[in-house]
Amino acid sequence: MAFRFAVKRINKDQQILPNVDLIETVEIVPQYDSFNTSKSVCNLTSWDQGIGGVVGPPSAETASVVQSICNILEIPHIKIHTDTSVQPSNFSVNLYPPPDVLARALKEVVQDMDWMSYVIVYEEDEALVRLGDLLKVSRGVTTEGRTPFTVWQLPKPEVEGQTPDYRPLFKEISGTTETHIILDCKPENTVNILEQAKEVNMMGDYHTYFLTSLDSHTVEFGDFKFGPTNITMLRLTDPTRHMLQAIVQDWIYLEWQNGRKLRITPETTSSALMYDSVMLYANALHKLNQDVSPTRLTCHGEELPEPSEAAEGEEAGEGAPQEQRLADGDEQNPEAPEGEGEGGETPEEKPIPTWPVGLPLIEIIKKVS
Repeated sequence: MAFRFAVKRINKDQQILPNVDLIETVEIVPQYDSFNTSKSVCNLTSWDQGIGGVVGPPSAETASVVQSICNILEIPHIKIHTDTSVQPSNFSVNLYPPPDVLARALKEVVQDMDWMSYVIVYEEDEALVRLGDLLKVSRGVTTEGRTPFTVWQLPKPEVEGQTPDYRPLFKEISGTTETHIILDCKPENTVNILEQAKEVNMMGDYHTYFLTSLDSHTVEFGDFKFGPTNITMLRLTDPTRHMLQAIVQDWIYLEWQNGRKLRITPETTSSALMYDSVMLYANALHKLNQDVSPTRLTCHGEELPEPSEAAEGEEAGEGAPQEQRLADGDEQNPEAPEGEGEGGETPEEKPIPTWPVGLPLIEIIKKVS
């Protein structure tokens, strides 16, 4: 929804790309389906109108195939997920805070709160990457002879879809007399975890919780809002900013025009970055200041026939319409499987055509971001 709203807002803007209409295409692919993701992206690039850029997908598991294809075809790609890979890409830019920056921010919050010791409770294994700086910040023992922190992993559900019993873990933590808890978990599991902690007296007025998820502000905390326990969290968006409030009001009005009632809830980090990605792309395209026509491209190097009608009658003012899409998948190599090329030419034997505008456009995107 944020993606489509951002495109509509740009198309109504008379200052940015006044003679160009952006055309959005949203493609939803199962999160771990790498084959169908690569197939979907390659099918989109071979459309008559081509695509001028890709935003997303919003998770690391589904982004590698999109990045790989965009790098090969030289199509600008804006990522909006946490990325721990060190694989460079000339045609991708990530708006999500780098892992080292986020880890440093978490460490600075803990230091600002003057925590001399704490407990780290985490849900997923990858949390240890985010919390790396907190694991290094203190070594040895405190002046009282205690280790400065301990690390605990939340139990997994014994049956898929079943809520685990977190109480034994928090009961053990209560025996350590530690009152500072760093909790790294999925936002949707936060309340259940805190409720079970409360059952074993781990939500008192002397306890302080630091939630590391950047989407913790979207959680409906219910009675915990008025409880005695201090709960601290981080977020990338500031709902009190005038610009954000104006965007929300425009969003409500646009939905009202379309006969829909929008129930405004706290924006997820993914939605906010999705919106920012479209704005970033549009501003970069505006700064490029030249007529741009997306090119029909193929992932495998074969030549494509010319479309019978230019852009199939799309109305784009003086500039060709740009098309962006959201895709999901998890395939590192977008080229055809090795078995498909038997008896014929391999992708290496035939050059793969690229989009000539992609390089100058992504360079502007990187400068603007």
